[in-house]
Amino acid sequence: MVVNFGKIESAVLPANWHSLIEPQLAADERVYAFFEPDLDAGLNFAEGIVVLTDRRVLAADSGGPNGDNRRENATSGGWRSWPLNQISGLRARDAVGLGTVELLGQNSLETTWQFTSAKSPVALQFVQTYQAISRDGSGPASPAQLPVAASVCPSCGARIEPPQTVCEACAPAAAPPPVRSLWRLGRFARPRAKVVGLGFALTVASISFGLVPPYLTILLLRDVLIPRQNGLPVDISTVPWYIGAMFGAGVMAWMLSWAKTYVLARVSEQVSADLRNETYAHLQRLSLEFFGGKRT
Repeated sequence: MVVNFGKIESAVLPANWHSLIEPQLAADERVYAFFEPDLDAGLNFAEGIVVLTDRRVLAADSGGPNGDNRRENATSGGWRSWPLNQISGLRARDAVGLGTVELLGQNSLETTWQFTSAKSPVALQFVQTYQAISRDGSGPASPAQLPVAASVCPSCGARIEPPQTVCEACAPAAAPPPVRSLWRLGRFARPRAKVVGLGFALTVASISFGLVPPYLTILLLRDVLIPRQNGLPVDISTVPWYIGAMFGAGVMAWMLSWAKTYVLARVSEQVSADLRNETYAHLQRLSLEFFGGKRT
């Protein structure tokens, strides 16, 4: 994170490090950037901080071969610093999930700081701030002169170049129109066209039989109930036929509806299985390089 000229304020620096860093700075020493590596040398989670000033790179000492107790060691005075004139460069490496900032001396690699992908944007900004300062032989660059650093997407590891703020690789694409998606499913349903046709036929038949009872009710009212209410003679022997036909139509509509549900559910599950099989087969055909550069 790039900060303004002058001492670090508690509002900018995390409160748990402010009281530890302040005594390490000279009266006129300016801080330009810092980042907090969250892994130690043994790749265990650990607190840490690296500060870039106009004179040096200051870091909390790891305190041991496994890099444990960085904060406890910093409390007891365990700090390391490298003057800028003795540093040949800083470079950041990101392996999708695990990153490293390397500090290069005049003749060898001096030290490294490990961090997770959540710290990648800040670590990259830290390195680019140092590079901007190094390019200016007259001294540190002003905030207006510092380049806007690219960041790293914490999901897929892709670089996000300014002025972009959203990873294009992870940004959700606009959903295709529903009709277009339906047509794309056609090639999965085509081998089962007969079964799909049977399902539509059963749908039409079940709806048709469902319309029979209301029609028979109209006939029953017209031929039997209304004339009897008006005192006219009616043929009572037709009533059982009407009631039987209504009962039969209801039973047929129920059976056809059940058959329709069974057929369409079965064919939809088969299409879903084909989609899953093709998706996983495609994943199996992808190269190891793809999975090394993309998170799954």
